[in-house]
Amino acid sequence: MRSIEALPRISLGLLPTPLEEAPRLAAALGGPRLFVKRDDMTGLALGGNKLRKLEYVIGDALAQGADTLITSAGLQSNRARMTAAACRRAGLDCTLLLCSNYGVNAPIGNLMLDAIFGADVRFSPAPDSYSPEARAEAEAIATDLQSRGRKAYLTEVGGRPEPLAELGYYVGGLELAEQCRANGFEPGSVVMACGSGGTQAGVLVGLRAAGLATRVVGVSLGGSAEAHAARVGRLAAELAEWLDLGLQIGADDVIVDDRHSATGHGRPDHASVEAVRLVARTEGLLIDPVYLAKVIVSMPDLIAEGRVASSQPSVIWHSGGAVAIFMHSESFSEPEASSAAVGA
Repeated sequence: MRSIEALPRISLGLLPTPLEEAPRLAAALGGPRLFVKRDDMTGLALGGNKLRKLEYVIGDALAQGADTLITSAGLQSNRARMTAAACRRAGLDCTLLLCSNYGVNAPIGNLMLDAIFGADVRFSPAPDSYSPEARAEAEAIATDLQSRGRKAYLTEVGGRPEPLAELGYYVGGLELAEQCRANGFEPGSVVMACGSGGTQAGVLVGLRAAGLATRVVGVSLGGSAEAHAARVGRLAAELAEWLDLGLQIGADDVIVDDRHSATGHGRPDHASVEAVRLVARTEGLLIDPVYLAKVIVSMPDLIAEGRVASSQPSVIWHSGGAVAIFMHSESFSEPEASSAAVGA
């Protein structure tokens, strides 16, 4: 088993994050006891689960002597915002290559915060941050910096650093297992939004390494369940092998639901807006209308089908990103629907 304690890491936030019970939300959804893993409370730059990966990515950048970190993302990316803040905490410069055809291109929300943190924001016509076009642009920026005596570190541009991106979530899975045991239960399910798949993969491996058979259910933000499940399974298997855990991650370990993903990543629909209201009014908790809202919308179906077991407490992973509410203020000025809209 690989010792992760020897890996470069920088402390960036407030870990472990709380695990809070949400009884009124559980009653509204008609499900089992429900807990929320509060990764919106990681502390840095309004919080979010991306801090977990950044602790290892920034640590690796510093260990390699980098002075600038380059990453690519969507226009209103939570990861970009947290990367800009993490770089400032670590004394690094940050270049954000933002795909201009994806997200709200206005100086509000995360784009405004990127500017406040002093990131070098550049807009790219690349279709997405994982594309060859984004990689080529990032490498050109790195080459220019090198010509001026700087040293750049590229992360999650046209690919990813080896399992560093998932490693933080693996540690989060171990953390959650310990918290659940301290609260006297083994979760039947952990449910989270699934975008790139890294969070689901890392948490899955962490829970399995901790000896839990908990279902880890991802709710697709856009794209098919099959495509997401294949990616999550591959990332989880690669991480388990890299850590030398002796774990076998099979197809049955990876569950992804896509029935509420039609609006796509970054686009809240009416049901998602109602989900934000439901969580706010049952638990006084703010969630984003893009990621976690789709999880809440999916919960009644997942409960009815038994993917979220009724016999054991379950956990919803709050990945943060509530700043997105302010980017979609027009959606919250629309007439309210009944609570039955959630899961409809």
